[in-house]
Amino acid sequence: MANQWDAQRFLLYKQIVDGMKFTQLFRDAGETYYFKTEEVLETNTDTMAEFIVNWKVPIECIDLDYGTMVILKHPSFDFKLRLDASGDGDWTHHKIETSIEEY
Repeated sequence: MANQWDAQRFLLYKQIVDGMKFTQLFRDAGETYYFKTEEVLETNTDTMAEFIVNWKVPIECIDLDYGTMVILKHPSFDFKLRLDASGDGDWTHHKIETSIEEY
């Protein structure tokens, strides 16, 4: 009985997560995202944090967090997504590169 309950909870969770903004990151794996902030972000770790917040990544979907490199997992995709943060010229222009980490 517990397995059926867990399966139903997983399907509900998957449905919720599929509708979230960050799902697009998985659909567009391999893309590079550029963004600008009004405030200075002093480190690439700050850049990553800003990106994670803006894309509304659920904490449950963060598999590893090394500051400037984050690995995400998603219940609807059979791969993990790697995000790498860096600057893009100055303290207010930022870049996040995405790549498939593992299947």
